[in-house]
Amino acid sequence: TQYRDKLQKFLLDKGVETLIHYPISPHQQKAYKELNIRELKIAEQLQNEVLSLPISSVLALEEMNIIVNTINGF
Repeated sequence: TQYRDKLQKFLLDKGVETLIHYPISPHQQKAYKELNIRELKIAEQLQNEVLSLPISSVLALEEMNIIVNTINGF
């Protein structure tokens, strides 16, 4: 979402932790600099919009519902 940072803060304030796994697109990282990739517009857009939600095989259905309802309340 274009409101990722606001959503992340909203969720954190409600007790739902999230992560931003790729704040810099892989093609823009030092390890790939030698490949000389100029731009990947969609990847660059997504680096500012993607938010990783809690996911685990041990999440109870009730916890999943809390996460979904909290997001829906945004």
